[in-house]
Amino acid sequence: MWFSWFRRSQQANAEAHHVENVGADIPIRGAAEDLLSRTILATRIAQLLATPGAREGRVFAIRGGWGFGKTSLKNLVIEALNKASPKVSFLEFNPWQWGDADSIARALFGQMASRLGGAHAPDAKKRAKALRRYGGILVGGSGSLVKAGDDKGLSSWLNSAALVCAALGIGFPSLPTKILAAVTLGAAGLAMAVGRLLNWIGTDLSNAPLDEVREDLEARLRKLEYPLVIFVDDIDRLEPDQIRLLFRQIKVNANLPNLLFVLLFQPSIVERALAPVAGEEGRQFLEKIVQAHFDLPPVTSEKMFQIFGMQLSTLIDGLTTSENGFEQRRWGNIVLGGIQPFIRNLRDVNRLLTSIDMHLPMHRGSHILEVNILDFLALETLRVFEADFHAFLAAHKPLLLQSERFRGDHREQSDREAITSLLAGVADANRGACEAMLKELFPPVEWALGGSHYGSGDWARTWMREKRVCTDRSFDRYFMLQLPDGAMSESEFAALTLAVADPKALTPIVADLRRRDLLTALATRFDESVNELPLDPFDNMLALIVVLGEEMGRTPGLKDPFNTPFLSCWRAASWYLQRLKEPELRTAALLHVMEETGALAVPAVLISLDIDRRAKPENGDTGPAFDDEGLASLKQQWVTQMEARSAEWDTILENDQLVSHLYRWRDFSPVGIDAPRAWVQTVIVDDHKLARLLVRFLSIGSQQSWGDRVATKSESFRRDSLSDFFDLSDLENRLRRLKRADLDAEQRRVLELLDWHFDQWNAGKSTDR
Repeated sequence: MWFSWFRRSQQANAEAHHVENVGADIPIRGAAEDLLSRTILATRIAQLLATPGAREGRVFAIRGGWGFGKTSLKNLVIEALNKASPKVSFLEFNPWQWGDADSIARALFGQMASRLGGAHAPDAKKRAKALRRYGGILVGGSGSLVKAGDDKGLSSWLNSAALVCAALGIGFPSLPTKILAAVTLGAAGLAMAVGRLLNWIGTDLSNAPLDEVREDLEARLRKLEYPLVIFVDDIDRLEPDQIRLLFRQIKVNANLPNLLFVLLFQPSIVERALAPVAGEEGRQFLEKIVQAHFDLPPVTSEKMFQIFGMQLSTLIDGLTTSENGFEQRRWGNIVLGGIQPFIRNLRDVNRLLTSIDMHLPMHRGSHILEVNILDFLALETLRVFEADFHAFLAAHKPLLLQSERFRGDHREQSDREAITSLLAGVADANRGACEAMLKELFPPVEWALGGSHYGSGDWARTWMREKRVCTDRSFDRYFMLQLPDGAMSESEFAALTLAVADPKALTPIVADLRRRDLLTALATRFDESVNELPLDPFDNMLALIVVLGEEMGRTPGLKDPFNTPFLSCWRAASWYLQRLKEPELRTAALLHVMEETGALAVPAVLISLDIDRRAKPENGDTGPAFDDEGLASLKQQWVTQMEARSAEWDTILENDQLVSHLYRWRDFSPVGIDAPRAWVQTVIVDDHKLARLLVRFLSIGSQQSWGDRVATKSESFRRDSLSDFFDLSDLENRLRRLKRADLDAEQRRVLELLDWHFDQWNAGKSTDR
C-alpha cells in the first residue's frame, strides 16, 4: 500500500518535481523545485519589498528552525523580485564567511558599495590600485605618494638620459644633443606630472572611516527609485557575540533610506544570544529591531513524508521485489513505526536520502541486492538519526541474534536489562521509533520488549532466505558494508542457480568459487536455501549438491566444527529430494545422479537415513523417502560403485571418508562385513598401502576443558573400528615388522600414535589424553 502510493506520487509528479541531486542538502533555487507550495508566500513578500519610496530603512525577518527551508524561501523571494520588478536591487550577504564584528561590518558596507557603485565599491578600489601602480611607474615608484619622487621610475630614467645628452653636447658641439637634451628633460617633467596625477586619482579609499563610507552610501541611497534589499542569511550559525555585534550594526544603520534588511534566523538562537545585552529579554529586544517577520508555514508530517517517499522511490525503483525481501506488511510497519517519526523537516529528508544514496550501491550485486531492502532502509534511518544506537546494534550481535543461548542458561533477565538499557540511552523523542525498529529488525529479542517469543521452527530459514539482518549469515553485511571473509554474495549464488541448466556455463562458476575457497560457503547456502532452489532441471541441481559433498569430505565448518560442509550437502540433498512428492521420482532422480557422477558420500547418507526411518518409525518421521524396490536398487547401485572405486587404489586410499564407506559397504552389501574385510586384506599386503589405510582410520576431533577459551585438536584410534576390519594381533605384529624408513613423515607420526594406543590397550589403560 505505502510503496504503491509512493510509486503513484512519483509518476504524477516526476516532471513537475524532478530533483537532479536526490538527497543533496541544498536549498531550492526556484519555483520549479518548490515541493512545499511556498511560491505564493514568496510572491507576496516580494511585492512588499518592491514597494517604492522607502524614506527610511526597515528590517524584516524570515524565521524558522534549522532545516525548515528559510534559504529556499529567500531564493523564491529573489526569483519573484526579478520577475515582478527588475528595478529592485538586492544583495545576498552571509556574515558567517567573515571573522570579527569589524570585518563583518566592513564586508557588509563593501558589498553595499559594490551594488551601488562609487569610490568605496570594490571595483573602484581595483581601478584605483591599477592607476596607482601605473602612476608609480611614471613617477619612479609603485608605492604611495611619499615615494613618488624616487629614482626608480620613468621620469628618473628620462632625467638621466637628458644629462647624458647635455654632456655629449659639450664634448661634440657638432651633434644636435642640446635639442635632444631639452626634449628629454621636458618628457621627464611631463611623466612626473602625469604620474603624480594618476597617484592622486588612484588613492585607495578602502581604509576610509565607516562614517565617511556611510555618508557616501546614504547620498546614493536617496537617489534610488526602488529600495535596495539586503538578505542576511545564516545568522543562527554565528557565535553569540557575533550575533550581538551584527544586530548592533543593523540597528544603527536600519534608518538609511531605501534600505531593507531581510534577516533569516531561528528565533530561539538569536533571542538567547541577545539576552545578555537586553536584561535577559532577548525577544523584546529583537522586536525593537525587526518591524515585521514572516514565519515559515508549518508543514504537516504527512506532507514531509510524501516528499521523502517521492524522492525515495527514485532511488529504490526496481529494487522493491520479493528477491530483495520487499513485503508490504513489513514495509508499512517500518515506515509508520520507524522511519516517519524521524522525518520532521526538509533537512531530515535530505540527510536520510543522502545516506541511502551513498550506501545503497555498496549492497548492489550483479543480479540482486545483497541485503534485505527493508532492513537496509531501517538501519540507514538509525545510522543517520541515532548513530549511537546504530553503533550499539553493530557491537552486540550475539545479544540481538540470541545466537549463544542454550536451554537453562538463565540469561533472560540479563538480556532483557541489556536491551532496555540500550533504549534508555536514546533521545526521548526517538525512543518509540527505535523500539519499533528493534522489534522489526531483530525478532529474536522481541520477547524482551513485551512481544512474541520466537522458538524453534522455520523462522530462521525464512529470515535467511529474506537476507534479514537478524541472521548470522547477513548481520555483518549490513554494518561492514561489504561481504565478510569467506562469504558468498547473493548475486553469485543467484547466478549459479540460473546456470545449473547449462553445464558449460556452470563449470567456470564452480571453478571460480573453488579458486577463491568459497565451496564451503556454497555448501552452507545450499543447506540454508534448499526450499528456494529451482526444481527444473532437478537432476542437475541434485548432482551439483551431491558432487560438492563428495569434494568437501571432512572439510571443517566455518565456525562450528560439528556443522561441516559435508553435513550441509547431504542435508540439502535430503530436503531437496523431499520436494519431489512421489517416492518413485526420488528414486529415479538419485539413481540417475549416482550413475552420472559415481558419487558415494552423499548417496550413502541418504540411503542410510531411509533405512533408519524404517527401523525406527516411532521417531515420527513422515515416512521413507524411497519405496521398497527403490531402496533396494539404490543400495545395489551404491555397492556396484564402491566395488569399482575400491579397485582404484590410489584414489580410494586418499578419500578421507574411506572408513565411513567401508561401513556403508557392510550395511548395503548382501554379504555384510565380509566384502569390505576381504578388500582390506588385499590392501594390507603392501606396507605403503597399509600405512595409507591406517591414516584413514585416525579419528580427528576437538577437546576443550572447563575454563579453556579455545578448543584443541585431538587425534585417536578407536579399537572397535580397527577390530571390525583387522585382526588386531596380526595388525600389531605387522606394525612391528613394518619398514618405516620408506614412509613419509605424516605416516610415521600416525603409526607411532597407533603404537602408543596398542601399548595402552595391552596395559588395560585408557587412550584419553
